[in-house]
Amino acid sequence: MNFLIVLILCTSFFNASNSIRAIQEENSSGFNFEYNDFSSWRWSNLELVSGESTGTSSAPSFAIDSYDQVHVVWQDISELGGSAEEIYYKYRRPGLGWSTTEVISTEGTGFCTLPDIAIDIYDNVHVVWQDKSEYPIPDGEDYDIFYKMWNATISSWTTTKVISEESDQNSQQPTIMIDSFQNIHVVWEDYSDYDGSGLSWDIFYKRWGPLSGWTLTEVVSQESLGFASNPSADVDKKGNVHVTWNDGTDYLGSGTDNDIFYKYWNVVSQSWTVAEVISPESDFDSTYPDIQVDSVGNLHVVWRDISDYLWADAGYDIFYKSFKQGFGWTNSEIVSTETTDDSHNPYLAVNDLGQVFVAWTDETDFGYNGIDTDTFFKIRDPVLEGWHGFKILTKTSTSDSYSPRLKMDMYGNLHMVWFDGTDLLSSDSDFDLFYSSFGALPVSLDLAIINPNPTGSDMISLKWEELSDASEYHIYRSSEYIWKTKTLTPIGASGSGEYTDTLPSDGTYYYVVVAENLYGNGSISECRSITYEVPSLSEILIPVGIILGFSMVIFAVLLIKRKK
Repeated sequence: MNFLIVLILCTSFFNASNSIRAIQEENSSGFNFEYNDFSSWRWSNLELVSGESTGTSSAPSFAIDSYDQVHVVWQDISELGGSAEEIYYKYRRPGLGWSTTEVISTEGTGFCTLPDIAIDIYDNVHVVWQDKSEYPIPDGEDYDIFYKMWNATISSWTTTKVISEESDQNSQQPTIMIDSFQNIHVVWEDYSDYDGSGLSWDIFYKRWGPLSGWTLTEVVSQESLGFASNPSADVDKKGNVHVTWNDGTDYLGSGTDNDIFYKYWNVVSQSWTVAEVISPESDFDSTYPDIQVDSVGNLHVVWRDISDYLWADAGYDIFYKSFKQGFGWTNSEIVSTETTDDSHNPYLAVNDLGQVFVAWTDETDFGYNGIDTDTFFKIRDPVLEGWHGFKILTKTSTSDSYSPRLKMDMYGNLHMVWFDGTDLLSSDSDFDLFYSSFGALPVSLDLAIINPNPTGSDMISLKWEELSDASEYHIYRSSEYIWKTKTLTPIGASGSGEYTDTLPSDGTYYYVVVAENLYGNGSISECRSITYEVPSLSEILIPVGIILGFSMVIFAVLLIKRKK
């Protein structure tokens, strides 16, 4: 009993003598960065997507699910499934890398190409592509639009369905979208004379609802009298479907050259609006549009244009314009101002602040990137209303790069997939798919004050608030104040917001913690100190003597009472 009393009282004595409470400072959670300053942003290391492929890989499309997994589909001629041209699929798990390639065009035996992919709120994966197979019954060797879904609940693919069943001519270039109400929207170009559209290329549309199933095909380009092709579409938060395409119809005085047409399907009226020409500044061919809707419903469109507009040089350039709610369409802007040769295949992504990221392929030779086709990149700031951050993303490429595709994830990072003929990462000299992403380094952590301080224990507990985008935390310790970690080696790492260190001897020590993510290490945290004081023999004996003396007095009193 005396021993237990001594132990409890000694512990209380030392804790009471160092009664400093820990103060946990607030730290903002989530992805925190300066939106208008991309100086801390980095492109991640290059990754090979089509590693199992032995032939040409092309026409990529990808989407990102709620777990930040990247799902990619593409066209490939490697015959992994036994056919000459197939649709392949794989996904990337953060921290775990890429899955094994799957062939998803399993029911067909014809040529497959131009897949598109979307993911719903339940992380089911939806894929469409154009396929020349006579499936499910012989119906001629024209292309049709095929659809398949990966059911995340039962972890399997559904049987392929033909979307363009009303079509008797070529159906191609499908785009798939899924709104927040789980409706599936598919847009494609079609040569069929359907519903009075005439025997020419038109833009077709079909929708699937959880209760209604698939609708009949609708003709979007009803105003078109020429060739309507190269559709692009997106859906907003309300469920309105926005579609652009290039069209040679002389509509509203636009002339017989190709212009960019736009219309949308109104979810309230369940009908299509009247077509608009959004490239009125152009006096020559405007083609290959891409449209995205931002989080507040503004529209952003890029396309390829050969017009001599503003300071555009001869040849194709990348044009941009937007529709702002309450203001209408802006004037066209030229994105590719730095280039002197033809620019093609524009693709864009928009973050929640309305910043626009555009990638395209370009034949311009700056003297260090060669005469091959490269992927160029630029950012538009909505506050300054100007373009900046011009960069050649494929400087290491010695062959042609094509079809850059962009997507934003939930943290605001930008992801890109494209195909390239360079033998990169031992991919051989055929065309392969590659992946990289663009994001900010982690912010500086708020490391909590270490208490009690000073301490008589050599076990030091460090705590900080975790960052949602961090993959690991590196802990540094020094006997001197830490201003930077360049010359230091971490004493350990943690996957969570805490770490316990064992001190080697008494003295004063300093700690910082650095977060790491896909793009590198962030800034150091606040530098926190702790003094470790090993108790001297006299410091131990004095309280122990007092406690023992007190115990002896109690013991003597008890003996006297018992004798009485």
